[in-house]
Amino acid sequence: MPGISDPGSLLISACHEAGIPVTIYPGPSACITALVLSGLAEHPFQFRGFFPQKKQKEEVVSSLYYPGISIYYEAPHRILDTLECFPANAKLAIGRELTKKYEQHISGTQQELLTHFKEHAPRGEFVLLVTGYHQPKQDPKELVDELIEKFSIDQKTALKLASELLGIPKRDIYKLCHDLSS
Repeated sequence: MPGISDPGSLLISACHEAGIPVTIYPGPSACITALVLSGLAEHPFQFRGFFPQKKQKEEVVSSLYYPGISIYYEAPHRILDTLECFPANAKLAIGRELTKKYEQHISGTQQELLTHFKEHAPRGEFVLLVTGYHQPKQDPKELVDELIEKFSIDQKTALKLASELLGIPKRDIYKLCHDLSS
């Protein structure tokens, strides 16, 4: 579906600005196709576009703690690096070359997918689905410690992510963590 994480949206916007009528004939969207083919479509999901090249650890945490499926597009030259961002036991699924001759669907742990794509050169367009919901610890200090340990992130980033996951202002989490360590 041109326009979804695609430069087609720029063309569509330019047409709107120029007063040129635009219409869409529905067609396959890789993210929805991958979701349905994964068998996980009964869960809530979020489409996040292309996996970010910066702040990858924060994106991994956000996707693993999301109560549903997080969907990303990824390029073949980056898929191995992206897979390596996730913990070895993370449950993932990949759709590759969807609706094309060499269509492929594979799911498993991060380690299983990484091994597969190291043995079979990644080619084509990828859709990555991140499954599994990790219930965040409700104790802010425990959550910050868990994020630092599990994801090898610094305390400042862990405080920010804990704030987002718990819906508590960052300054309050900082104060709670600081008071407990004093």
